[in-house]
Order: sequence, then C-alpha cells, then structure tokens
Amino acid sequence: MSNIGVPQIHIIPFDLGVVFFDVLAIDNSKNLLFAEDFCDKLTAEAKKNKWEVIKLFEVVGNKERWKKSPLTVKYKRNDFADNAVCKVVLNDNLFCYFLESGIG
Repeated sequence: MSNIGVPQIHIIPFDLGVVFFDVLAIDNSKNLLFAEDFCDKLTAEAKKNKWEVIKLFEVVGNKERWKKSPLTVKYKRNDFADNAVCKVVLNDNLFCYFLESGIG
C-alpha cells in the first residue's frame, strides 16, 4: 500500500527572548556577534544529539574593528525562511528555523 496525500507542515512558533538582527538599529554588531556565538554553541550541542545545524547568515565587516565600522549581515537564500539565522535538522521530518527576530 502506498501513501497518498499531501505532506503536512505544522508550524509551532516559540520566542527565544532575544533579537539577532534589528532592522531599526543603527548598529547590530553586538547582536550579530551574539548570533554567531549562539550558532557555535548550538552546533556543539547538536553534535551530542546527532542533529545538524546549518548556519544561514554571514557577518560582513571586520570583527576586530566592529566598534569603528559596524558589522552587517548577509543571508543565504533559503527555501522557507528568507532571514533565518540557522536551521536545525532534528531528523528527516522535524526541523527548526531560528529567525532574526528571535522566533523559532
């Protein structure tokens, strides 16, 4: 017997309580450095659980001199969330995007 039908997508949002990138801010450098640190720590934790973390942004600018010239962000084009910071793949059918607004 074959499966017939349309795959379902369930969206369950949650708030991390942080903002990784604020479009109204003049300088998001601290937020972007925090986002990179968040992705690094999430990747380390994911390895323990055999998850996959895909970082979906790149910080543009000189990190050593960010106080003099603010850092900016460049997002990779994504199939679901255009401005996602990262995607965590828990298994083939379960994954989570962390958006720039701090929503998961």
